[in-house]
Amino acid sequence: MVDVMERNVIEITSADLQRMRGGPPNDHRSKFLKEKLQLKALSDERAQRWPNTIKALHEKRIQAKKDELAKLERERLELDAREAKLKAERRREMIERANNMLALPHMTSLLLKRQRENTHKEREAQIQYKKRMEEAWKRQDEKWFQMEKRQLEEYDKKEQLKLQKKKEQVKALANARLGQLQECEERKMENKRKKEEEKKYLKMLAEEDLILKDESDRLKQEEIKERNMDMIRGNEEQKARKEEERQRLLKLDREIAAYAIKKEKMMDERKKMQEAKLALKTRQREAISEKLAKQLLERKVDTDRKLELEQNQKMYLDDERERLRKEKEMKSWEECDKSRQMQMKCKHEQEIQDKADERYEAEKSWERAWICRMEYEASERERVLKNKAYAEHHKKTMGLNRMKEMEAIENDKEDERRALQRMEDEEINMLSLEDIKIADPQG
Repeated sequence: MVDVMERNVIEITSADLQRMRGGPPNDHRSKFLKEKLQLKALSDERAQRWPNTIKALHEKRIQAKKDELAKLERERLELDAREAKLKAERRREMIERANNMLALPHMTSLLLKRQRENTHKEREAQIQYKKRMEEAWKRQDEKWFQMEKRQLEEYDKKEQLKLQKKKEQVKALANARLGQLQECEERKMENKRKKEEEKKYLKMLAEEDLILKDESDRLKQEEIKERNMDMIRGNEEQKARKEEERQRLLKLDREIAAYAIKKEKMMDERKKMQEAKLALKTRQREAISEKLAKQLLERKVDTDRKLELEQNQKMYLDDERERLRKEKEMKSWEECDKSRQMQMKCKHEQEIQDKADERYEAEKSWERAWICRMEYEASERERVLKNKAYAEHHKKTMGLNRMKEMEAIENDKEDERRALQRMEDEEINMLSLEDIKIADPQG
C-alpha cells in the first residue's frame, strides 16, 4: 500500500517550480477542456473494447505488484519455517549431545567401579587361595612328620626288641660285641644327626621359597596398583579435555546467539530507519503536492501529460530502487545463511571428531584393561605352575630321602647280621679249639 501511494505522489523540484512560474498563461482553457472530454470519451470507448488502456495497464501493474509482494511474503514465511526447523534440529542435537556428555562420566565411573570390584574380588580370591595352599602344605608337612615319627618309633621299638633278644642270646659275648655295638650306635647317631641337618636344610629352603614367593606377589600387586593409577589419571585427563571442549563449544554457541541477536537488532533498526525515511518523504511529498495543487489551480497550467510522463518515470525509478534493495537484502541474507551453514557444518564435523575421539579413548581403555587382565592371568598361571613344580620337587626330594633312609637301615641290618655271623663263627671256632685242647691230654 505504501508503494502504491508513493507511485501516485509527484515529486517536483525547485527548478520545476521556477520553470512553472516563468511559463506563459493558458489562453486555451475551453479548447483544452473540449479535447480532454473527447480524449476521455475515446478512452472510455476503447476501454469497453480492449483492456490495454492506461487505467487497465495501471491496475494490471498494481495487481502484479501485489502478486509479487504476496509471493515474497510466502517465500519469507517458507524461509522462516525452514529457519525454525533448523533451529529446532540444532536444539535437538545440542540436547542430545548434552545428554551424551552427561551420561559419559557416569558410564566411566560405573566401569571404573566395576573394575575395582573385580580387582578386589580377584585379590580376595588370591588371598584365600594362598591361605588354603599354606594350610595344605602345613597339613602335608605335619603328615610327613607324623609318618616319620611313627616309623622312627616303630623302628626304635623293633631295635629295642632286637637288642633285648641279642642281649639274652649273647650275654656271654657281651664284652666281645661291646665295641661293635658302640660302633653301630655311633653310626646311628651320625645318621640321625645327618637326618636332622638335612631336615633343617630343607626347612630353610622352604622358608626362603615362601619369602621369595611373598616378595614376588607383593611386587606384582604394586605393579597392578601403579597400572590402575595410570589408568585413573588417564581417565581424569580425558574428562578434563572433554570439559574444556564442552566449555569451548558453549562459548561458541553463545557467540553465535549474540551475533544472531545483534544481526536481528540491526535489521530491525534498518527497517525502522527506512520506514521513518519513507514516512518523512511521504509527508514532504504531500506538502509539496498540496502546494503545487494550489499553484496549479492559480495558474491553471496544462501539465497533465507532463505529470503523467513524470509519474511513469518516477514509478520506474521506484521499481528499480525497490528491485535493487531486494537484491541487496537477498544477497545479505544469502551471505548470512551461508555463514550459518558453514558454522553448522563445522560444528557437525567437530561433533563427529569428538565422537571418534571418545570411541578411540574407550577402545584404548578397554585394551589397557584387557592387557592388565591377561598379564594378571599369565602371572597366576605362572605362579600355579611354580607351585606345582615346587610340590613335585619337594615330593621327589622326600622320596629320595626316604629311599636313602631305607637303604641306610638295610645297610645297618646287613652290617649287624654280618657282625653276628662273624661273632657266631668266632664263637664256634673258639669252642672247637677248646674241645681240641681238652681232648689232647686224654689222648
